[in-house]
Amino acid sequence: MWHDSEDQQVGDEKKDRIFAAGGVPFLCVRPHGRPTPEALRQALVSAVAEAQADIVAASQKAGLAGDEIDFTPFTVQGLPAT
Repeated sequence: MWHDSEDQQVGDEKKDRIFAAGGVPFLCVRPHGRPTPEALRQALVSAVAEAQADIVAASQKAGLAGDEIDFTPFTVQGLPAT
């Protein structure tokens, strides 16, 4: 859950189900307080890197080579490409 109110949580669950049904990871980032642009950037970089690792692992588990998705456009400076 990324929201605190019940109405927002219902919406979050709906989005989660829609994206899961399509096999698309849903990336959520919840900044705490008032993050600086750099802190928000780092949170996004970490979330994208985690999603990338999950996608590659799921592909390999499904018997795919894991290289069907070209992550090159998503490579972030300072993080190794997978």
